[in-house]
Amino acid sequence: METKHTIGFSYKEMFFKVNLRLRGALFILYLGYILAMFHRVSIAIMADRLIEDLNLNLSQMTIMAAVYFYPYALMQFPVGILVDRIGPKRLVSAMLLLTSFASIIFAFATTFQLSIISRLLIGLSVSCIFVPTEKFIASYFPAEIFSTLTSLLVFSGIIGILCASVPLAFLVELLDWRTVYFMMGVIALVLSFATWFLLDDRQMLKQSEHKPKQISSKLAMKWVLSEWGMWPIAIRNFFGYGATMAFQSLWAGPYLMTILGMNRISAGYLIMLLSLGQLLSLPFSGILSDKIFHSRKLPMLIGSLGSVFLWIPFTFYTSALLTWHIALIFLLSGLLAGISSGPIFTLMKELYPTPLTGTAIGIGNFFNMAGAAIIPLLCSVAMAQSVQSSSALTASSFAIGFRYLLLAYGIAALATIFSKDTSLEKNASISSEGYKI
Repeated sequence: METKHTIGFSYKEMFFKVNLRLRGALFILYLGYILAMFHRVSIAIMADRLIEDLNLNLSQMTIMAAVYFYPYALMQFPVGILVDRIGPKRLVSAMLLLTSFASIIFAFATTFQLSIISRLLIGLSVSCIFVPTEKFIASYFPAEIFSTLTSLLVFSGIIGILCASVPLAFLVELLDWRTVYFMMGVIALVLSFATWFLLDDRQMLKQSEHKPKQISSKLAMKWVLSEWGMWPIAIRNFFGYGATMAFQSLWAGPYLMTILGMNRISAGYLIMLLSLGQLLSLPFSGILSDKIFHSRKLPMLIGSLGSVFLWIPFTFYTSALLTWHIALIFLLSGLLAGISSGPIFTLMKELYPTPLTGTAIGIGNFFNMAGAAIIPLLCSVAMAQSVQSSSALTASSFAIGFRYLLLAYGIAALATIFSKDTSLEKNASISSEGYKI
């Protein structure tokens, strides 16, 4: 019985088979993704200062928060193709350099227009970190630990979200938001140079050059999209991640402070429980997937169905929940999200041979970002329509919005039920055959 790919191996031995330079490069890529996720949600905690310093209205503030996702989503198609063609070294180091430039521009922005341009550039540049890192892991690290290293990548992103909550709030109070963003620009510059000097992808590119026939970008995208197993994942990503971002990056704070009467710091600590739950479960998601469930689909299904059940109290008891109710729900939501985060990217990787890994994960991630850009907007429109004489949102307004989010989570769960399952044995078999055209 061939089980050596899934059981009986040591994660430590597998990881340390890879040379020190490549392990160091992976650490730098993880730091880059921390920075990317920090930028994704950092605007919320500084909103009041930005409104005051840049003289923004609420509509402009909403645009500033959302504009990050549009270039990020659109780049998910070309980024996979780019990393398959030029490798992660050139792509990530160049984009981190652009992140540094855009962050410093934002730090010195005095107009709405300039701040939007800089936010667009930030969204564009940090969109080219996750997929290249996945490609790097798939190319240089053993397949047996891919799910675990992917979970650690998502884990690093959650650290970025945590840094953009209460820690950022204290930094903004101690210094100011401009100084913080200038510091982020300097950090991005350091990471850019570190990526260039540490990451060696010549072997990956050399292997691509020796392939009998290079897969065209058009054919790569066509092949990825023609695999029906991608579409349940795409639907799950769009609705599930879109609903999560609608709440966590936009409406969680106003709901806790406006409807439940919490102060900013208390709300911040509660929201942090969403990330803390993920931090606690993410390190074990790869182990659960590889060694216990021997399945990618089952952890995803547990996470999706759990999200549906946990969202019911917010939908039907919007203004009646107590603090400990919310704390428990947030923590459980984070735990379930962490369990399913790693396996979903592993599943996308295992649906395709290695030459298409970047393209496949890029397309899958596109639906994540598209959902994060569209679902919050639809939710906001529904909530705004419930407001009549006053511009203030009420508990009933949030309840209406939350029903849309519950529906989104339900669709994501249904899509997960119809998704394919994969295993390391299947992936090894596909990869060893090569890609025939």
